[in-house]
Amino acid sequence: MFDEQDSRYKCCCSHMHVKTGSLIIIILECVGVVMTVIAALAGSGGAIDIVGSLIGVAIIILLIYAMKKENAVFVLPHLVFQGIIVVALVVIAIGHMSDALSITGKMDEALETKGGGGVNATNLSSRQQQQIIATGGGAIGLLVFLAIILFACAALEAWFFLILLGLYRYYKEKRQAGLTSDVGSTGFSQASTAYQYNTQTTGYQQSSGGKEP
Repeated sequence: MFDEQDSRYKCCCSHMHVKTGSLIIIILECVGVVMTVIAALAGSGGAIDIVGSLIGVAIIILLIYAMKKENAVFVLPHLVFQGIIVVALVVIAIGHMSDALSITGKMDEALETKGGGGVNATNLSSRQQQQIIATGGGAIGLLVFLAIILFACAALEAWFFLILLGLYRYYKEKRQAGLTSDVGSTGFSQASTAYQYNTQTTGYQQSSGGKEP
């Protein structure tokens, strides 16, 4: 039996239904799109931001339609897009960490003593060594900070993905249980047939004085 309040359809430690969670995601994404558009109009954004915003708007509209019609199929585009975002954020974060390690290696190479050519740390003044450490350390710190932010964003997007996956499962299993309010063309045909039958039956009873044959 389909249970709308099943824990599988809950999020936020089972304190919120996935429908509510999905609505919050839609609101947050709308705010993000508006901010991106404003930034682009102000001249701080590029064509990529505009294209991304258009794609985001289309996917948000599909998700709203999915919730309106209780149709799991229209949740899929958002799931795919959400998965791509998570992967992209993780890849970029790993790239930043790799760059930080590369800079660390170059700093060690610049400061270590080499016998036979190359930079010798003993030939560098204390000021030069401090400058190398400060410059490299600042770059490393920035890259690590950005990587941490990106990993945090990826975790948040992954959480959104799980909420939307729960919404997809909820609508899919609700439809399988025959409880979906809008089940597409087949459901519409069945509803139309039932309505015609009821209309014909009512008309027949009225014409016959309400008596059964």
